[in-house]
Amino acid sequence: MSNFSEGMTFNVRPETLKKACEMALLELDMSTISSEEAMIFREKLRFDTYNPVTVEISINDKDGETELSLNGANDGIGPYQEHHVRSKILELLSRIQLDIDAVANRKPVNDTGEFTMELELLSKLHKDGTITDLEYQKAKTTLLHRIL
Repeated sequence: MSNFSEGMTFNVRPETLKKACEMALLELDMSTISSEEAMIFREKLRFDTYNPVTVEISINDKDGETELSLNGANDGIGPYQEHHVRSKILELLSRIQLDIDAVANRKPVNDTGEFTMELELLSKLHKDGTITDLEYQKAKTTLLHRIL
């Protein structure tokens, strides 16, 4: 089994960090395994030589700062599998850092003009067949995460 762990401390509320994690996981197309007791996600089925990575996310509030821990593993052994787990964890951490800014700087819910225009554009693209059902749902969910 290949493992890799990484952590970071942020000066945001735990709710903000959790929302950023959810956005990053959605953008990276990770599937939820469990979110009741712990946030556990799995990379979707791969069609290459790498085994899918399972990621456990822990968020802890300590003295006004929020600690994030990412623990990744897959069933493979050897340097290729180890590199894949490491790169997936670092990619997720990088994505979370970007999404924290998006969550922290989102517009108030009452500013729906831009949201409505984007939603209408997505609907038009979906109806025209420009984007698939899956792409539409993913884009709509990402858009909703920005204002909620």
